[in-house]
Amino acid sequence: MMACLQEEEECEVADFSSNLLLNLQQFYLDQKLCDFTIKVENKEFNVHKVVISSVSDYFRAMLDHNMIENQQDSVELKGLTVAGVEPLLRLCYFGSLRLTHGNIYDVMNAANFLQILPAVNCCVQYLKKKLTFENADDLLKISDLYSIPTLRSFYRKYVLDNFLEFALTDQFLNLDSETLADYLSDDSLKITSECMLLHLVMKWYDHDPKSRRDSAEKVFGKIRFVADGWPAVYYAIQCEPFNTNPELQNLIRFADNCLSDPQMRFMVSDHKTTRVRYPKKTFIQIGGKIQPTAHDFLDFSYLPLDFSDDLSTLGWHKNHFYHRDLKRWIPLGASEMSETRTSNGTLTEVNGNAILCGGYIHQLDELGDDEMMVTNATYLFTPSDCRLRPLPSMKHPRAIHASVFLQGCLYAIGGCDDKQLLCSVEKLSNSGNNEISWSYVRPLPVSIKNHAAVACKNKIYVSGGLEYIIEETEKLWCYCPERNKWRKKKSMWEKRRRHGMVNIKDVIYVVGGINQTGVLDTVETYDVETDTWTKLDTTLPQPTYKACTIAMDDKIWLVGGRISIDTDDHIGFLMERILEYDPEEDSWSVIGRLMRTLETPACCALTLKLTPDGQTETDEIYTKYSNLVSLLTDSDVNDADALDFELNRFYNSLPKNS
Repeated sequence: MMACLQEEEECEVADFSSNLLLNLQQFYLDQKLCDFTIKVENKEFNVHKVVISSVSDYFRAMLDHNMIENQQDSVELKGLTVAGVEPLLRLCYFGSLRLTHGNIYDVMNAANFLQILPAVNCCVQYLKKKLTFENADDLLKISDLYSIPTLRSFYRKYVLDNFLEFALTDQFLNLDSETLADYLSDDSLKITSECMLLHLVMKWYDHDPKSRRDSAEKVFGKIRFVADGWPAVYYAIQCEPFNTNPELQNLIRFADNCLSDPQMRFMVSDHKTTRVRYPKKTFIQIGGKIQPTAHDFLDFSYLPLDFSDDLSTLGWHKNHFYHRDLKRWIPLGASEMSETRTSNGTLTEVNGNAILCGGYIHQLDELGDDEMMVTNATYLFTPSDCRLRPLPSMKHPRAIHASVFLQGCLYAIGGCDDKQLLCSVEKLSNSGNNEISWSYVRPLPVSIKNHAAVACKNKIYVSGGLEYIIEETEKLWCYCPERNKWRKKKSMWEKRRRHGMVNIKDVIYVVGGINQTGVLDTVETYDVETDTWTKLDTTLPQPTYKACTIAMDDKIWLVGGRISIDTDDHIGFLMERILEYDPEEDSWSVIGRLMRTLETPACCALTLKLTPDGQTETDEIYTKYSNLVSLLTDSDVNDADALDFELNRFYNSLPKNS
């Protein structure tokens, strides 16, 4: 019994902290047991040292040392005001700060002087909440005076998010050209169309055309005429500054060339001028192979009614993009090439667009068999209108190859044709006279397919694949464009084909794949500087191959493909999931699903304009000029002749020296 009583036990007092705080607050209100006086202007505040020093770093430093103020139990705060200090003392006891437009300057000044960080943060949040286009100049002066960069960046985002509203204010009309050009260059600027943006910038220009003429090209050059197509161009040539300013003529001529000739979009050096305006990329899927179901009979007119082979796959002609906010797949619609069914091609981002090259063309014969033919066809996918436009074809048909865009050139590497594996490498580049063409470069040392490739630090790296029809490889090849030479680098830890390969912050990742031992769940990283491979401890949730693997916002997306649960299963089954790997967290997570099971589509990460509901967004300005263009192209005059007539009228109206 005595032993039990000798055991130590800690007992908590209910509501002790809250009662202690209530007592301190009451002492302050009743002015009891105060041991320090703060003098501001002509007023004195009696407080408790322990309270103010626990909140203010300024008072903590003063009262923790043998300073004269500590000895005299008082201090006079010169340069501060009662309006600024009194709310802060209340904060010390009650944890809340009373702010108004009339006292915010004084409180911010006092909070900075007294080093009360929570009060500074409260002031910043108050300024953000009260910030409007009308009072922005005054509030931003406070931000600059006290070095609060977050408030200015907050205001910038506020302008970009509400640009249509901002454009109705005097602040917009009085913007300097540098600031406006900076806003217009931002992908995050929310606007219904580039036509609407042109309409708003015209209002800004007309507010003071004389002083803004010299900076017109700097501002109007940030409008992405190509993204809206002919309506934006047709609108521009109706406007006065474009008819009299020689510099603006070049903007129209550039847009005209890009819209008339898809090859121009490949050659642009500043792809922001042709890229869709949106702050983040999404996943684009073109073609692929599906396992048909009863719902597919309408799309496959020759498909036998008794078709039920679970292992059979057919080429698909439907193309989609993934709306990351809605987590929903939306058809690309206009990108579909009639009934053409494709798979095993490559889709590579190029200057804000994408190039689809090679792969298989699928056709169903009368017996319902899926016949595949290797193609050398090359198309430009333009995200502004989701269309595929033909480009020069490759010199040799190829499928199950790899493609990489590097230093203004697109490389198609290895693969196979209808008869053999390929070691050849082709390069699509500017051949002069504003034309692009394919040419051969140094071939790979080996013929290969089912490999993967990425660009890293101005070189191309090719990993794994299938050599000599049946032999998987762990080799890594490096191509230097300047020397036109291939070099063998250190091999991966495992042989693999049909794997993924991406570059994240100059670290190369290879993911999954298959070899003679089975489907792989391993991930390896390669350091190009040290020529070393590291096998990660974190593996895929399931062994996976034939998945689409892309880099998205410095993370790895693994979309679809085949997974294997049984190690003896070398075929696996198709999956719908979308996996994301975060290198910082070293973890995989499921973030979505495919519209259906799918393998070997052409895919890449690309910027599309995504609206909250996934629908195409428009406005009255775009609609007006779109209708005018439609009237031109629907007239009895030939489409091209009608548009050329309007453009020639515009060009001929310009000064001769332009």
